[in-house]
Order: sequence, then C-alpha cells, then structure tokens
Amino acid sequence: MQLQQLPEEQDDEQDEQEQRVEGRYDRLSLPRRRREEVGARAKLLMDAARLAFVREAFPALAKGARLVRYCRPAVSLENVVMVAAEAEAATSAEDAK
Repeated sequence: MQLQQLPEEQDDEQDEQEQRVEGRYDRLSLPRRRREEVGARAKLLMDAARLAFVREAFPALAKGARLVRYCRPAVSLENVVMVAAEAEAATSAEDAK
C-alpha cells in the first residue's frame, strides 16, 4: 500500500525536479544555439543509422529506403520520415512521376 503525499510534499518535489532540469543545461556550458546544432546533428546521425539498419536487415527494401524531410524545421524539428518500399515498387513510383 502506497502512502499519499501531502500537497506541500508534492510542491517540494516539483520544485526539485524543475531545478534539476534547469541545471542540466547550465552544466553543459554551451549556448542554446550550439546545443540546438549538436542536437540536430545527433538526430541526423540516429536517422542515418536507422536507414542503414533497414537497408541491411531488409534487403528487399534497400534500394527504395530513404529519408524525406516533410516540413521546414521552423514548423517542427521532428521533420524527417523514413520511407521504404520494395525496389520494384519504388522504381514504378518514380517512373510514374
């Protein structure tokens, strides 16, 4: 059986969490712009690794697998989708354009 926290205990816990989050960025000693650049590069690296995995693990999708940006970063930083189709389907779709 769990004990319910008193409201003042919940407030104290929330304050501690907020301080930890704020301090996390201070410890990096990086300006916000630089943190954003590092984050964007890390995301690109992870997307590239996912694409490489799909190409290696699913040979039928290898030729048709690609990363596509579907909106501007100003709209959303989560703006990349992986599209994968079997080689024949991918070729047919491109020929139709």
